[in-house]
Amino acid sequence: MKKLLFFLLFLNQAFCITPASDNANAMPENRKILGYNYFPEKPNPYGLSAGEFKQLTDHTFFCTHPRSGTNLTFSISTYLTRCPLYWNRTDGPFWRKVILVNRGMVDLDYEKIPFFATHRVHEINQLSRKNKLVTTLRNYKEIFFRGSSLFPSQNKMKTYFSYLKLYESWDSENRMLVKYEDLILCPFEVVKEIGDFFEVSNDKVNQLISEYDIFREHVLNSYPTTAGKSYSRGKSINFHQQKISQDVLKKVDEAMYRTNPYLFEKYLAQYREVE
Repeated sequence: MKKLLFFLLFLNQAFCITPASDNANAMPENRKILGYNYFPEKPNPYGLSAGEFKQLTDHTFFCTHPRSGTNLTFSISTYLTRCPLYWNRTDGPFWRKVILVNRGMVDLDYEKIPFFATHRVHEINQLSRKNKLVTTLRNYKEIFFRGSSLFPSQNKMKTYFSYLKLYESWDSENRMLVKYEDLILCPFEVVKEIGDFFEVSNDKVNQLISEYDIFREHVLNSYPTTAGKSYSRGKSINFHQQKISQDVLKKVDEAMYRTNPYLFEKYLAQYREVE
């Protein structure tokens, strides 16, 4: 961990972009590295314990499956609201260590109530349904076959469904589902939907739409080249499954249906292979 910290601090000294000292909303002690601000030794910067997090009722939490449009959804949300977004990516205690995600490198307002995000369903499942929940959905075959040609395990299938179960359990007026395919094919509509969900002005929505192509490239270019990179660069919705035979893809459909017929028909039938 110490070696990783020293390496990150080295990158920060070489490549960091520090906020202006006269910006009242800036956090000059935060270190920006490849679109992140990293808090190496600090517990959650919001100053709440795990028990206090569970009592919140007016916050927004993002819980997304990896490789399902997470970072673009984050970036659109922070651009429109200017709310800082803290991401828990560790396997430690609840929100024990977080990073500030700002891939769009927008000017954040640290006086606003922050967003919190994680891939860990069991953590979000403990929270009040009066909070807002944002999750994402992507063709399960694109996720399963990203960097692998192996038939997905039952555990992977159950993990995929766990995000939909969480979404189903949430109060309908406080939840939002962002589809990866919509992010690629009709991004302006997604921007409008996210704007409506967070009740931001039409001016802010239209501003992002007007510069969306540049904004998206900025987000994509913030990915490290060795890990977590975007293979398709947001240009395809069927990028990874092309290398898999139709017979195998159909068997994956069948296995997913057997795992949870109700959720499959409600949310995933659109991804079933067509004869």
